[in-house]
Amino acid sequence: MTIREVCDKYQISPDTLRYYERIGAIPAVNRTKSGIRDYNEEDIGWVENALCMRNAGVPVEMIVQYVKLCRQGDGTFSARRDLLKEARSQILGQIENIRWNWNAWSTKFPAMKPPWRRESLSGRSPHKTAYVCMAPMLNT
Repeated sequence: MTIREVCDKYQISPDTLRYYERIGAIPAVNRTKSGIRDYNEEDIGWVENALCMRNAGVPVEMIVQYVKLCRQGDGTFSARRDLLKEARSQILGQIENIRWNWNAWSTKFPAMKPPWRRESLSGRSPHKTAYVCMAPMLNT
């Protein structure tokens, strides 16, 4: 697969993919004779791993370390497990922080229910309607 095909498949930019390769979040990708990246199944697996870890909130530095350990072989299994446990702990802390802040924020607006009205969408037939919020924007 070309870099464009990989980017289209995973909805990421070529710059992101090149960056991940440059810093070691994915191993170096084989290239064609003309120097174009040619992603094989193994490369795609590394891309999926990096994207999965990043989307879960794992810091890029941990992903790079994880890839280095993986490439060193089975002797690094316990180190990889420890790294993933640490990442998991950090992510769970972030989730708890988000929950706490969400709860604190939510209690500030318990009775806020904006009035809604039904109106026709302009330029459309009258049977097509939308619900439009009549409440003013919050200034706080």
